[in-house]
Amino acid sequence: MFSKCSNPDCDRTFDYRRGRLFRFDTDQADSKSAGPCVRHFWLCDGCSQTYDLECRWGMGVMIRSRVGTEMPRPVCGCANAGLGLCLAKLRVAGGLL
Repeated sequence: MFSKCSNPDCDRTFDYRRGRLFRFDTDQADSKSAGPCVRHFWLCDGCSQTYDLECRWGMGVMIRSRVGTEMPRPVCGCANAGLGLCLAKLRVAGGLL
């Protein structure tokens, strides 16, 4: 389970009553998992007003500004670019969110 906002620049603690939850899942053929991979992210109330999260194949989960020209940045911090590969590593490391 996540404990804080998915925005790397924010330290707000998770509050299920506020903000926005995101769910990304994939069943890509190169995923090392037995079935579909599912991962959840949360943006706090403030960050959800100005940012969105999106899953990009080959890049993973990215945070991007809703306005302006700021470049999207990675959120999951995975050395492998594919979300399926990232999630498979999490399962091996001891659990999935």
